[in-house]
Amino acid sequence: MGPAAFELFHPAVPSLLFGGIVILSMISIEPVCTAILAAGGLLFIMLTRGLREALLKLRWQLPLLILICLINPLFSATGSTLLCKLGPFYIYGESLAFGATMGALLVGVLLWIEAMGEVLGQDELLTMTGGALPMATLAVSMTARLVPQLMRRATGIRQSMSAASASTGVSPVRLMNALTSSALEDSLERADSMRARGWGARKRRSRYRTRSFRGLDALAFFCVATMLGLASWGVYVSLGHWQFYPRMAGPGPLWAYGSLALLAALPSLVVIVGWLCDRHERAGTAVSVRDVVSSREGGRRDA
Repeated sequence: MGPAAFELFHPAVPSLLFGGIVILSMISIEPVCTAILAAGGLLFIMLTRGLREALLKLRWQLPLLILICLINPLFSATGSTLLCKLGPFYIYGESLAFGATMGALLVGVLLWIEAMGEVLGQDELLTMTGGALPMATLAVSMTARLVPQLMRRATGIRQSMSAASASTGVSPVRLMNALTSSALEDSLERADSMRARGWGARKRRSRYRTRSFRGLDALAFFCVATMLGLASWGVYVSLGHWQFYPRMAGPGPLWAYGSLALLAALPSLVVIVGWLCDRHERAGTAVSVRDVVSSREGGRRDA
């Protein structure tokens, strides 16, 4: 898996955590909830990938948010607060707020999907549900991995084109054609590799269970499920208090946002606790999270 602190738990625990946050990010069409979830995803990317990587993502995410915010009033001229009139178009404050919320929602979902791919690899997802749902598990795990890979490849292609044609600039059509060709070629090679390894040769595939579900995992799973339940109830209450049209209403209660903020910050807190455990001595000996994980895996190999 990704950050060392998550390696102490069964893959079902981070799967529940990140999967629940992604679902909440998709349904939380409320400005404060959307901002909290997007900020939590950005904080996690900053801690795991670094500040520079997070700022590079904002270079295309912020323009996407602004674009959605500006386009929405042109297609949905609804509201009661008229800001201005541009020819035949009426720009309402409610439409701008709804567009900004939808843009932040999209950015937040993309950030959390990438965070999920950072923690959960293909092997962990196949370990959990590969026997019951092999095709669905493979599709989800490959999507979580290929989306960030595709974004990195797009950055590399853009840099190569910029260096080759500094005077004319990079055409979006050329960039899309190169990225599509590269993705199609990669998909054909991946399909041949899977076929060579025997994927689909039998109806039921054998698998090696590398992790057992322990008492600590059950406790962590229960705590995450409880936090998800509280955050879901908070989102439900917030959505009940808020409305965009015809006039924007007030925000929900503070406790509803507090439970959601705690859930959004939980992955970052796990990473920070893992760092603290790696840097400080416990009981006179320096015991790191990675040492504990390595000892567990070594014990399984010896057994």
